[in-house]
Amino acid sequence: MAARATVGVGSVYNHFPTSDALLRACAAEVTLITQPPQASTFEGIEAPAERVRLLVRELFAYYDRYHWFELIRCDRHKLPVVAQAVQRREQARRELIREALRPLEPDEPTVTIVFALTDFAVHGALIADGISTAGAADQVAAVLLAWLRGGIGGSASLTGISGGDY
Repeated sequence: MAARATVGVGSVYNHFPTSDALLRACAAEVTLITQPPQASTFEGIEAPAERVRLLVRELFAYYDRYHWFELIRCDRHKLPVVAQAVQRREQARRELIREALRPLEPDEPTVTIVFALTDFAVHGALIADGISTAGAADQVAAVLLAWLRGGIGGSASLTGISGGDY
């Protein structure tokens, strides 16, 4: 890291006394660069179907900007500070999902299903199969909306998404 920053190793240790401090600073910088979606994204949008589509589009665009997240997530067991950062990012995503689904008053199992289907790995698998980010977001949103309406594998037991909202 010191070589890449064109500074001496001592300078890095003077500024970041521990590897945890260095990793926290890197995580803060990554957050600024990648700009994770925020709850404010949904301000002024009340239609549940539009909120779901926007949620998936924003998350999948974020995954494009933060394409190395899956590598970090795979290595989280190696350092507690990395595990904490991943846990915070995942919790923020769960809260974003709750906000997107707020008009539907979802239960926790519903949030969990949406969390799973909007995961980085789902995005990555679809991209690897040649689907564009926009196309992947549209398809995942369509699956979620069908499920939320009760059309796939049972009902999510939610009201508020009618065929007209689709």
